[in-house]
Amino acid sequence: MRQHNESAEVATISTDGARTETLITMSGFLGDWFPKGDKILVYTNPGDGSRLYSLTRETHQLKELIPSIPLRMYIRYPHLSPDGNRLLYEFNESTGNVFMAELGIR
Repeated sequence: MRQHNESAEVATISTDGARTETLITMSGFLGDWFPKGDKILVYTNPGDGSRLYSLTRETHQLKELIPSIPLRMYIRYPHLSPDGNRLLYEFNESTGNVFMAELGIR
């Protein structure tokens, strides 16, 4: 995935580096390859909530795996089990905690 400001290209590159194929350009992050190598996990947080998709290499189609969650929550670091049947990911919620620290400066 090559980052370009807010958007990124998900692309495959041949082993010799001579050929690239852009699968999709979107605001997001690459997660993991499915075991068969036919799909890629992609997660996004575009400003209206996190989403997790599978991106099919051949058709370049996105399939939503986890529905959009509220903006205060996010999904990160998705990884598949070796057999592709289980998904591990970080899910968290930003609650907007405010902290104060004494600096000892006068």
